[in-house]
Amino acid sequence: MIIPIVLILAQLNLWFGAEPLAVGRSALLKVRLKPGVDLLATEFAVDAPPEVIVETPPLRIEDPKEVDWRIHPVSAGRFELGIRAGEKVYQKRIAVAGRVLEKVSPLKVKPGLLDEALYPGEKPLPRDSRLESIEIIHPAKKLSLFGLRLHWLIAYLGLSIIFGFALKKPFRVEI
Repeated sequence: MIIPIVLILAQLNLWFGAEPLAVGRSALLKVRLKPGVDLLATEFAVDAPPEVIVETPPLRIEDPKEVDWRIHPVSAGRFELGIRAGEKVYQKRIAVAGRVLEKVSPLKVKPGLLDEALYPGEKPLPRDSRLESIEIIHPAKKLSLFGLRLHWLIAYLGLSIIFGFALKKPFRVEI
């Protein structure tokens, strides 16, 4: 049962894990590199549509092998960012000020069964990519439940227990 539950939770996290970026509020774009990539010798840039402003030049961080930018969305919608690493360009989707319930994929990962199962929001990076992942830091979504603002996983577990006990008798289940 654990495998289907993990796959279901990964899908639920796409819908309830993060909010779309807010118009006018900056966010962080992080690109993590594979271990063999020379951080200083590789040229990095972001090709953004006019609706998203790249506020900073690339910030190279040697220890985690990471390159960061601050981006600033100026209008609502779904857009594609192009991240250039050397001669190659990698695409990352960005959601800005969407509906209340919208699928948001903060992380694009390298190919692999576990990574693709846990982060199913976008196609993985190509196998020959220099990148490990591309991430946009989105604000965490909180659900209102009985006047409390909760993480979706806590609400899911709590409601599962409540409905389990409530439906125990009608389904004739004994523990």
